[in-house]
Amino acid sequence: MSTTHENAMGGAPRPWLGRRQAALAAFATALLFALAQPPSGVWPLAFLCLVPLLGALAGRGLLGRATLGALAGGLAALAVAIGPAATGTARFFGLPFWQGWLIGAGIGQGFGIAGFTAFAVLAGDPRRGSVAQAALRAGLAFAAAEWIRATLLGGLPWLLLAYALAPQPALLALAPWGGVPLLSAWLGAIAVAALRLGVGPARGAAIRALALFAALGFGAALAAPALDVASAPGAPLPAGAVRPLTAAARAPGSVRIGLVQPALPMEQWADPLHAASTVAALTRLSVAAAETRGFELLIWPENAVQALLPANEGLVVQALMALDGNVPHLLLGAPRYDPATPTRRFNAALLYRATGTERADLIATHDKGKLLPLFESTPRWRWLAAIVPPGAGLTPGDDPAVLRVSEALGVGPLICYEVLFPGVARQHVRDGAGVLVNLSNDAWFGGSGGAEQHFAASIVLAATHRRPLLRSTPTGVTAAIDAGGRVALRLPQNEPGVLAVEVAPGTSHPPAVWLGDAPAWLALVFASAWTVLDRVRKLRDRPREG
Repeated sequence: MSTTHENAMGGAPRPWLGRRQAALAAFATALLFALAQPPSGVWPLAFLCLVPLLGALAGRGLLGRATLGALAGGLAALAVAIGPAATGTARFFGLPFWQGWLIGAGIGQGFGIAGFTAFAVLAGDPRRGSVAQAALRAGLAFAAAEWIRATLLGGLPWLLLAYALAPQPALLALAPWGGVPLLSAWLGAIAVAALRLGVGPARGAAIRALALFAALGFGAALAAPALDVASAPGAPLPAGAVRPLTAAARAPGSVRIGLVQPALPMEQWADPLHAASTVAALTRLSVAAAETRGFELLIWPENAVQALLPANEGLVVQALMALDGNVPHLLLGAPRYDPATPTRRFNAALLYRATGTERADLIATHDKGKLLPLFESTPRWRWLAAIVPPGAGLTPGDDPAVLRVSEALGVGPLICYEVLFPGVARQHVRDGAGVLVNLSNDAWFGGSGGAEQHFAASIVLAATHRRPLLRSTPTGVTAAIDAGGRVALRLPQNEPGVLAVEVAPGTSHPPAVWLGDAPAWLALVFASAWTVLDRVRKLRDRPREG
């Protein structure tokens, strides 16, 4: 009996793959998922990595699909944790590499298994129904599953599949319309169409579905505003554009900004005892660049001042006095405490104005609200605190704060891990931020590829919110991304320098900004309802099958 006829009769067709083959298919999905992401960066695999798992799901019940999803998610987490997660954890806590790998892999296991299990359960049988129905269901399921992984227990939105598309900005054109959930749905639907094209009788329908998905992405790319910066020096820049800063006249409405990368050893950067020498090195680089560039804003990385502020504000005063006359504003990262309640310590982004006097004119502060679990915050569960080294014990900040440099420029700071959470950037844009700034420290990753993975998330975030995004880090990736997700400039990693850019603040409010999490919620609701109705139908038809 054909598969189509069995589906029409409500029967339960036999799985395409046996148990051993299905397990290998789950392994293939995990491997392809890892290869699609940096540092390998084989981005075309983002469209195909779900195909083996989907093939393994065909003909299996709820429990069988959940088991295969958990296997794929666990293996994917292991593949990713081999490098960046292990290196970052080990170096941050001062642990041997194998212990860092166990902690990093263990955390990733939980979130990876949760995400892929949800996808496998909600996607159903990819060979049931028409190609369009199967693709729609899988797309909704994958959007919901990625969102579950990004929000469950605070979320771990590291290496979402959409981030693999970062090297190709044209493929991110759907992001402003629905954010990462829309990109996830697009990738999930394409995977089902590709599966049905390779296996099954409805190849004509699969070809039409693939053509439709290609048209959606191509149409969104054509509809995106142009960000051409090839105009004459001094000519107006399109909103959201970024270009190298030259000695020519500034374009009307643009801002001259410098991003500083000191490339100091991690041991120096992480030690508050070296705060004075670190600030001195940042100041020397900044003054040398500012004398010829005329920056309006200079940006230093996360924890550029390692010593607690405001107690050690003298370090900032020295830097401001050295910069006075060349740079009116300095944005930097530093730990700070609340003088009213000194036990409350924050990871902060602070905007200062140079006054030429021996005092620090602090204009505005943003306290990091999305703390890195375990590393910056104390574990909520006692059993976890007993086996994981204590973190920094920081306090999460309240609402995201836009730092107002001038009437025309509001800066939305994203401190390190916050760049993974679109809700923070979304609030900044709603509150008037024309430029997003990511102060980060990716030196913990060493050469494991973690810095490139973090950078990929930054690119997708910029494209989603149609805002330029500027990154300043101690060792890289320090870069400037335009509102379309194109990398305008970046410094070589582990080399000191100042990236000089001219930026036209973004002004638009794309649908992703005002829709918020609605696309993810809708995907979860519809995919769950589809799964429940499918289960009810099977229970209803079971007596007739007997």
